[in-house]
Amino acid sequence: MSVYLSSTLGRLPVRDILRLGDNKADPNLETKTYGLFSTCEPIMRTSVAQRNIGDVFFITSVDGIGRALVGWYELGWIAELGAKDFALTARYMRFIDPIPLRRMSPRLRAEIPENLRNYKRVEPAIADELRKLVAASPDRTNDYLAEVDRLERLSYSRTGFRYPSWDRAGSFTWAEAPSFMAESPQATPAPNTSPTGTWVCTGCGAEIRNEARLKVCNSCGSRDTLQPGASV
Repeated sequence: MSVYLSSTLGRLPVRDILRLGDNKADPNLETKTYGLFSTCEPIMRTSVAQRNIGDVFFITSVDGIGRALVGWYELGWIAELGAKDFALTARYMRFIDPIPLRRMSPRLRAEIPENLRNYKRVEPAIADELRKLVAASPDRTNDYLAEVDRLERLSYSRTGFRYPSWDRAGSFTWAEAPSFMAESPQATPAPNTSPTGTWVCTGCGAEIRNEARLKVCNSCGSRDTLQPGASV
């Protein structure tokens, strides 16, 4: 079970694309991936890869109803991108009208606390129950995809970028996946957060401002070359 930050301006609880200084790229419904384009939740993705987990259920907070189950990835493949860095790709996904955790069975409520953060691994019997809940709900995946596009266009109208943190005018697509998966000769280990909110590329020296570490440098496009900026 993976918890993600959803947009308070969304008509459906898609990821928080409009988050200032930290536009979210995952879960990336457009490509059915998680971790291909961003550095979000590396521990969760590593756990999925090492334990050969086949399903990811998505939970987020929804205004008016609290934490809710909103979707499911049935994983198709897992790609190793580097040391403890894996990208997850779904062969099938289904997103639905939010199911509040507080309305679930006592057994599920005991497994999914309202204050759950980041992720949690559950036993196969619990996963079966979650899968049945998602499968029994009307499929609104196309509506979620349309909402991602709407929020991206809203961002573009305000800032000139769909993802200003990334200096991106376009959406995420499979066409650019090779550059995010290619080995980087300059790759250096780094944390996912910077105390200064700035990052310096070890390849070109560019300074990037963002709350979380970006997978590629906005300036030169090198992967895994951003290091936390020094405090003043």
